[in-house]
Amino acid sequence: MESLSSGVQYRHWSVDDAKACVLLAHGLAEHTGRYEHVAERFNERGVAVVGPDHIGHGASPGARVYLKAFSEYLGPMRALLARIDEWYPERPVFLFGHSMGGL
Repeated sequence: MESLSSGVQYRHWSVDDAKACVLLAHGLAEHTGRYEHVAERFNERGVAVVGPDHIGHGASPGARVYLKAFSEYLGPMRALLARIDEWYPERPVFLFGHSMGGL
């Protein structure tokens, strides 16, 4: 796990010479560790995967599974998107959301 300045924890499943990157958004009461098998499949196909444990989920700080406003998830997602743009310039980025993460 790695950390953003906000304290939000994230996982980065990198691959050499990635042809694309997936930004993963997990569902309610989940964490990115549940998606290890999904990230491995993307990695096998040359695609990197990055995903945060949303605020109040997994290893990230915050009241467990509580959120004042859904918009609180956007800051960390934008911060990770900026990092993805640095790590994988000129590569396509796809959003993979499950359940609440698809909103």
